[in-house]
Amino acid sequence: MTSDSLLPFGIYETPVTARIHERIRETQRAIPTAASGIAEVISKDVDPRFATAVSHHFARLIEQRLLEIKKPEERVALINNLAQHLGADEKVSAEQLLYAMYRSELTEPPVLPEVSLNSSALFTNSVDDTNMSVEIAREIRTADSVDLLCAFIKNSGISVISDELEYLRDHQIPLRVITSTYCGATEAAAVRRLVEDYNAEVRICYEHKTTRLHAKAWLFRRESGFDTAFIGSSNLSRSALVDGWEWNVRGSRSTTPEIIEKFIKTFDSYWFDNHFKPFDPERDYERLLEALRGAKFLEAKEGEKLELSGLRVEPYPYQQEMLEALRSERDVHGRHKNLLIAATGTGKTVVAALD
Repeated sequence: MTSDSLLPFGIYETPVTARIHERIRETQRAIPTAASGIAEVISKDVDPRFATAVSHHFARLIEQRLLEIKKPEERVALINNLAQHLGADEKVSAEQLLYAMYRSELTEPPVLPEVSLNSSALFTNSVDDTNMSVEIAREIRTADSVDLLCAFIKNSGISVISDELEYLRDHQIPLRVITSTYCGATEAAAVRRLVEDYNAEVRICYEHKTTRLHAKAWLFRRESGFDTAFIGSSNLSRSALVDGWEWNVRGSRSTTPEIIEKFIKTFDSYWFDNHFKPFDPERDYERLLEALRGAKFLEAKEGEKLELSGLRVEPYPYQQEMLEALRSERDVHGRHKNLLIAATGTGKTVVAALD
C-alpha cells in the first residue's frame, strides 16, 4: 500500500468502481477512524448526478487510454468496440476530426478558436496567454449570432475588434448588446457607434437607482450546436480586452451545457424585460447622455468624503461595506428601515453619519 492509494479526506462525486472501493478499504485500514459517505441509488430511474459522474469518470479513462495507445489502428479498434457495446452507429474508419462545414464560395475555411470547442479555459491576459481580443475575434468569425452583456462600453474596446464587428455586419450576423448607465462609465458615442456602424441591436437600462448591471459576458451561438461563452471581468474597452488584469472563463455547450442554457435564458429574460429599452440613436441619444451624466453625478456624490470643522472623515474598508449594504437595501430592495448591528468600537456612529 502506498500513500497514493489512500483517498484524501474531502468531498467527492465519483462512482464507486472496484478501484475506488479498494481505495476506500485501504484508507480505512490505514486510518481506522476514516468514514466514507456513499449515496446509493434506490430508484429505478437513473440519478442525474450519478449519470454525470459516471460519464465524466469514464470519459477521462477513455481519453487516458487513447493517449497511451501508440498504434492508430488499435485506437480505432477501441473506439469501435465501445460504440458496438453502446449500440451506437458511431464507428470510425480512421482518426479524423470534422472541424467545419462552409460554403464553397469562401476563399478559405474558418479558423477555429484556440481553445477546443470541447473544452473550457481561463483567460487572464497574461504575457504567456492569448489575450481576450484575439480569442474573441476568432469566436466572432465562427459564430452564427453574438450576444453581449456588458456593464461598460468604450470606443477603445470597439476599435480593438472593429474588423470583427464589420464582419458581423457584412455577413448579416445578428449582434445583440445589453448595457446600462451604471456608474456613468459607458460612452454614449460608443453605443451609438455599435448601432450606426455595425447594425447592432442595443438595449439599455437607464434606471441606475434600481438596476446595477455589472456583468460582462459574451455568447456565441452556432447552428452546429457548438455554442461557446465568455463570462468574467472584461468590459468592452481596450485595456480589458488586451492587457488589463482580467479573468474570463470560456465555457462550451460540450463541457458546460447547463451554463450555456442558463446564459441563453437569462439573457433573453433581460432582452424582453421592460427595464431594458431598445436604443435608437436618433431618438434616444440625448436621453442616454443625460442618464450617463446623472449616473456620474450620483457616483461622485456617493464617493464624497465628509468634512466637518476641518475634520476629514473617511470610512474604513469594513465600514464602506456596511455603507454599500445599506445603499443596496434602499436602492435595490426599497427597504428604508434598516438596523445596523456591529461590534462595539467598529464605528457605527461614523457609518450613520456617512450614510
